[in-house]
Amino acid sequence: MEDLFVVFICGLDLVHIEKTSLALRLFVNWIAGLIPDVDDVSTKVVRLIIAGNSTRTVHEKIKPTISLTSRRNEMPEVMESVKLLDSVLLELAQVCDVDVMPGEHDPSNHIMPQQPMHHCMFPKSIVFKSLNQVSNPYECEIGGLKVFGNSGQPVTNILGFCEISTPIDVLENCLKWSHMAPTAPDTLGCYPFYESDPFIIESCPHVMFVGNQSSFDTKLVEGEDGQVVRLISIPEFASTSTVAILNLKTLECYPMSFTT
Repeated sequence: MEDLFVVFICGLDLVHIEKTSLALRLFVNWIAGLIPDVDDVSTKVVRLIIAGNSTRTVHEKIKPTISLTSRRNEMPEVMESVKLLDSVLLELAQVCDVDVMPGEHDPSNHIMPQQPMHHCMFPKSIVFKSLNQVSNPYECEIGGLKVFGNSGQPVTNILGFCEISTPIDVLENCLKWSHMAPTAPDTLGCYPFYESDPFIIESCPHVMFVGNQSSFDTKLVEGEDGQVVRLISIPEFASTSTVAILNLKTLECYPMSFTT
């Protein structure tokens, strides 16, 4: 088996594209093969997973109000960011398969599990079969490996209510607990499932990731029955200009920065 790669990116924050336009352009040009690459990694990328918060990354709390008028000023910005996302996806979908997950601040339902963003928002890029709108959490199989992860809400919520200090440690514990969102529905909003729990991890994945974290981190963990799982914490691109690259052959994972 030859070296094949999956690229993880998140937190594009296209509402504030003026801050990241150059780094994002470098990334798009790199994955399209327009920038020389010593190891030819860009020519061997088989999947790009965009793990949420493509339109915006908002950390401050929104002030409660009984009127929606205070939010009307945001709507043109959000609409423009969705159009910009469509244009970016149009370029990316021409060079590799692209999976687009919704994030906490994307135009999708707020409670978990989040449904895929509607295809009507992407009139240009949706013509490519390589573009997939997917849910959050998201599970897929790539090159015989099971990949499973979320856009960050469950991990961020857990970090706020326990002494676990890093997203990678949260992922490892979720793997041990066999549950992706143990704080739902108590402190994490989720759809009321009565007969089954969609957050239960029924079979061990090969790769488990979380998006929209402050920095890149990764860890290889082994289970009692010999399972080997690669854990990945994906940093927000808007604040770090960094993506995570996974080698499907070796499960090696490393960051690549597009700072200028």
